[in-house]
Amino acid sequence: MTRATGNILVVDDMPDNLQVLSEILIREGYVVRPVTSGAMAFRTMAAALPELVLADIKMPGMDGYEFCRRMKAEERTREIPVIFISALGEIRDKVRAFEAGGVDYITKPFQAEEVAARVRTHLAMHALRRSLSQANAELTARTLELEAANRELEAFSYSVSHDLRGPLQVVDGFSEALLQDCPDRLDDAGRTYLSRIRQGVRRMGQIIEDLLNLSRFSHAELNLGEADLSALCGTVLGELAGADPGRRVEAVIRPGMVVRADERLLQVLVGNLLGNAWKFTSKCPEPRIEAGEAAVPGETRVFFIRDNGAGFDMSQKDRLFHPFNRLHRNDEFEGTGIGLAIVQRIVQRHGGRVWAEGEPGLGACVFFTMGPPG
Repeated sequence: MTRATGNILVVDDMPDNLQVLSEILIREGYVVRPVTSGAMAFRTMAAALPELVLADIKMPGMDGYEFCRRMKAEERTREIPVIFISALGEIRDKVRAFEAGGVDYITKPFQAEEVAARVRTHLAMHALRRSLSQANAELTARTLELEAANRELEAFSYSVSHDLRGPLQVVDGFSEALLQDCPDRLDDAGRTYLSRIRQGVRRMGQIIEDLLNLSRFSHAELNLGEADLSALCGTVLGELAGADPGRRVEAVIRPGMVVRADERLLQVLVGNLLGNAWKFTSKCPEPRIEAGEAAVPGETRVFFIRDNGAGFDMSQKDRLFHPFNRLHRNDEFEGTGIGLAIVQRIVQRHGGRVWAEGEPGLGACVFFTMGPPG
C-alpha cells in the first residue's frame, strides 16, 4: 500500500492530544510538526509552510478561531486549509469555525480512521487547488504573451504595408510613365516587360492588402446582431454580375437565412466565398452557384456556398484554409490564397467551423456554421 505524504502542522495546548494526533498521522506517512499554541504555530510557519493545519479551539492566549482568522488574513498562509478538532460539539461552535475560515470540523473524541480520511481528502483538494492555480497562472501568462505577440505582429503588418506600398507605387508609376511617355523608344518586348512589371506590382499590392485584412479580421471587435445572409448573398452576386456583364450564371439563394453575426464581417465572408465560386465557374459552360442550408448531424445550422466549377482534389483539403496555399496555378485562376484563410478566421471569431468538399471538374462546396453546435 502506498504511504501518504504531506507536511501537517498540529496545534493543541494539550500534550496528550498532540501525541495521539501525531501518532495517527505519522503512521499514515505524514511529516508532523506539533505545537502547543497559535503563537508557536506562526513562528513555525515563518520557517516553513505546512500543507494542512489541524487546530484545537479552546487554547489560552489565542483560541483556534482567532488563530484561523489571522492565518486567512495573511497572504502567505491564506490558502492553507485548516481542520478544527475540538470537544465543542454545538452547531454554533461549528458555524463559528467555518466562518473563521476552516474547511472541516472533527469532534472529540475522534476515531483515527476518521482523522486519516479527512486529512487525506483535504490534502488532495489542496494539492488540486494549487495545481489549478498554477495552471491558471501559466495560462494567464501565456495569454498575455500571445496578446503581446499579436499586437506586435499587427503593428509589424501595418509597418510593412506602409513601407512596401510607397516603393511599389513608385515602380508602378514610373512603369506607366515609360509606357505613356516613351512609346517610340520601346519595342514590343520592352512594352511586354513593363506590362509584366506592372502586373507583378499590382499582385504584390493585393497580397499586402490581403495580409492586412487577414490580421484585421482576426482581431476586429464583434458587433453581433441579426444579419440577413440571404440578402447579403443576393447583393454580392449582383455586384459580381455587374462587374462582369458578359457572363450568365444561374444563381440560387435560399430565402430567409437570418443569422446572429457581425454583419460587416459576414459580408466579407460571403464576398470571399461567392467571389471564389464566381471565379472558379468562369470556364464552365453552364455555371451555377447556390447558397443555402444543409442538414448535418451534430450541428444546429449549417450554411453552404456551392458551385459547379473547377473543384479540387479532396486529398488537398487541409491546404485550403492556410494562407498562400493555392490549389490552382495563377495562369488558370488569379488569386493570392488569402480569401479562405480570412473566411476561416471570421467563422472562428463567431464560434463556428468551416470545411469544404469538392471534386476536380465537378465543383466545390464550402460549409460553415456561425456558432457552436446546439
